[in-house]
Amino acid sequence: MSAPIKYHLSITSKPYKLASTPVDLNAEEYKALTVERVTAEERYDNAMGKHKEWKTMKTKEAQAEQKLEKEWLWLEVKEQQQRLDLEKKVLEETIARKELDDLAKAKKNEENEKCLVATGHQPLGSEEDSESDLTDPKPIVMVELRRRHKIAEGKKKDEFTET
Repeated sequence: MSAPIKYHLSITSKPYKLASTPVDLNAEEYKALTVERVTAEERYDNAMGKHKEWKTMKTKEAQAEQKLEKEWLWLEVKEQQQRLDLEKKVLEETIARKELDDLAKAKKNEENEKCLVATGHQPLGSEEDSESDLTDPKPIVMVELRRRHKIAEGKKKDEFTET
């Protein structure tokens, strides 16, 4: 009891000090005063203990909140990465499908040209076709029919997509 109890984070900036003892006390008054001081010190210690517990609890709550926030951010980043991976996969599949479609079209065109050669017709765009008689109306009519056929297919596709 000789040294004052210091607590710097209290409401007042002054540390806890015992009151000075009056000089003209008899034994009973002195005993009552010491009991009163002991109970005051116990209450002060009890209050400081509760305050420390409260501070510890608040610190733990803040740490738990930070941990939850970190976990939430981690999950958000993970979800975004999964979304990006899925988009990348869809893009790769689309590119692969397009390449397969292009290969299938090229193969179909090649087969059509082979069929034309087998039946005795010259494929369009070949060297012999450019040297053929320009007055012959058959190639001109065929080109016109193909052009009209493509236009009709385009209109059918447009009507199909609108419905």
